[in-house]
Amino acid sequence: MHRVLLVEDNELNRTIIEDAFEFDSIPAELACAENGCQAIELAQSLKPALILMDVQLPDLSGLEVARRLQQITTTRNIPVWVVSAHALKGDEELAFEAGCVEYFTKPLDVASLGEKLKAFLNQLSQSDSNHV
Repeated sequence: MHRVLLVEDNELNRTIIEDAFEFDSIPAELACAENGCQAIELAQSLKPALILMDVQLPDLSGLEVARRLQQITTTRNIPVWVVSAHALKGDEELAFEAGCVEYFTKPLDVASLGEKLKAFLNQLSQSDSNHV
């Protein structure tokens, strides 16, 4: 089973995403980090298939974390999806410039996120089985 790293400092937002994984039967193990430094450490040790990243974290911005992950050999190929309350013009572009590949705004459309997660993880599983 693939692992997804959720980087979110707000407990309510973490719970919403954790519940989506459980109730939508998303085929992945969810690990959580509450700040940027912890996210970098967990990304290196867990090597998740995907990172869901909040932008506003207590220590580093999520975009700075994404930039740093791009510089580390073992984490540079992990896709980062932003989940952010920032919905101003240009925010999405800044996320893509930092190396993020998807951008979701809060309040989160959990159904849409769940569908994209399932599609991504299913494609990853098919790719894994083709390389066996």
